[in-house]
Amino acid sequence: MGLKELLQHFDNGGSFGDDPEIVLSMRKYIQENRRLLYEINNVWHEDVSEIAELFAKITARPVGEGLRIETPFYTDFGKRVWIGSNVVVTKGGTIGDNSMIAAGAVVTEDVPSNVVAGGVPAKVIKAID
Repeated sequence: MGLKELLQHFDNGGSFGDDPEIVLSMRKYIQENRRLLYEINNVWHEDVSEIAELFAKITARPVGEGLRIETPFYTDFGKRVWIGSNVVVTKGGTIGDNSMIAAGAVVTEDVPSNVVAGGVPAKVIKAID
């Protein structure tokens, strides 16, 4: 199973452990993402576009030219998270499922699920129903 199909399975509410094909695919992509994160964090990159390409492989989605990731890169984002341009997420800041972070925000603390947050530092602006 390809990564896009696996992500679609979860986006459609599919479960994690019922199907052996899903379990094998998850293990495969977890291992691959560990390798990619190691490469992002531990290999020198002359061109920052190399990091963006690796990040696009992890997310299985294209990334904009404005993406900038400072290494080391560690994250704790939920599912279906939208992050605007020029957002900074500091160490220890997490973003819950289905949340949106406004452009230019600085996330210094946990952002709960199902909210729009923005500002410096980022604060909840409104809940998403």
